[in-house]
Amino acid sequence: MKAILRRRHRLVRVACLAAILACAACSSGNGGGDGGGDDPGVWTKLPSGVTQWLRGVWGAAADDVWAVGMGGVAIHYDGTTWSPATTGVTDSLSDVWGLSADDAWAAGARGALVHWDGTTWSDQASGTAEWLHSIWGFAAGDVWLAGEHGTIVRRTAGSWSSSPTGVEEWLYGLWGAGPGDLWAVGTGGIAIHWDGAAWSRVETGTDEALHAVWGFSTADVWAVGEHGAAVHWTGASWNVVPTGSVESLDGLWGAAPGELWAVGSNGTVLQWNGGAWTPAVGDRTEWLSAAWGPSAAELWVVGNVGTLLRRVPTP
Repeated sequence: MKAILRRRHRLVRVACLAAILACAACSSGNGGGDGGGDDPGVWTKLPSGVTQWLRGVWGAAADDVWAVGMGGVAIHYDGTTWSPATTGVTDSLSDVWGLSADDAWAAGARGALVHWDGTTWSDQASGTAEWLHSIWGFAAGDVWLAGEHGTIVRRTAGSWSSSPTGVEEWLYGLWGAGPGDLWAVGTGGIAIHWDGAAWSRVETGTDEALHAVWGFSTADVWAVGEHGAAVHWTGASWNVVPTGSVESLDGLWGAAPGELWAVGSNGTVLQWNGGAWTPAVGDRTEWLSAAWGPSAAELWVVGNVGTLLRRVPTP
């Protein structure tokens, strides 16, 4: 029941703030080059061509990037411009992830699942009606989905089947170092670990909802979430690490252990430099949902009202 109440509270909060932030974005005139915070990189807000909330971003290469979001929207970057694509669904899409330019997945509300084969997106059966929030995988025959009520769905031998977790919390993030080392995080600070045979709960040291997880090895994994929460897995335990933020951190991506990014509400962008979390960008109001980059030299961030930010190092 606590998980359900937290989820309902978060959905109401998101809906209310979405309207506020949309108005702020329209009136602030933000655009063009945009720096600030302690980050020396150059940030630019680019036109996405859509107004829907973009919830996930992933790419096969620097010139092959996808962003997906509310209402089944999808846009694609070819290295020069972003253009819309038809997914064939109207359900909101929460995440996009893939193995290559012709093998990508996007999932979302009511168990929505679509697959990109290099030419078109096609509707697929996920085997669940739960809202799916995150995707991760290791091979074409080993892809995972995580969602509400402790839902984990796994693709093996060309079909999807439930992977019992033994938990009821909403699961928002997935990341794994290998087929026998996969993490899922969610409401109440929950973290569950797949060891290749079964899921087990591991204490994180926080009861804040964790929205995203990312790592670099079996002994270096991060998760972030509500009220600026951040926890770090060292291979033996999760440890709480202060971020200096009270915002909701919804997206997490990194190129290397000292090059990790967290994004969230009120335009929040934080960078982990190997020793501390520091703020970046500054003077933004959008709710930022996800981040991805082809390398440490380039970062894409997406958010509400079609927000699309790009970071490159200072020349």
